[in-house]
Parts: sequence; C-alpha cells; structure tokens
Amino acid sequence: MGERVFCVHGQAEVVRVLGRTGDGSRLLELRLALGQTAPYFAAASNVLRRSGDVTLGGSPTDLIGGSEG
Repeated sequence: MGERVFCVHGQAEVVRVLGRTGDGSRLLELRLALGQTAPYFAAASNVLRRSGDVTLGGSPTDLIGGSEG
C-alpha cells in the first residue's frame, strides 16, 4: 500500500489490494493524484509502477500485477 503507480487516468497511489479479476490479476483500489476523492479501481494487469526513480532516468514500465501462480 502507498506505492505510486500509473494508470489510464495518470498517477495514483495504491490504497488497498483486493480480490482477483477475471484475468487472474489483483484488483487495486487507487487514489488518483488529481485530487479526486471517489475511489478508483483497476486490475493490476492494467497498472504500471516505477522501475526506478523516473527523475534519475528510470521509466514507469514494469507491470505491478499480472497473473500470479
């Protein structure tokens, strides 16, 4: 929880990790950085996380979710 990620609507923070979705990835409750107060939900397979500090040359390309065994 608390990890910064990127989704369709921009930067977000992971609030909770919930059950599984139809593709086997986790369902995430996100808080959008835009200041929107309503919860936003996304499958982990559709969310990107930082693979390093973007300001130091990293890129937000690694998937946080995907199918887990």
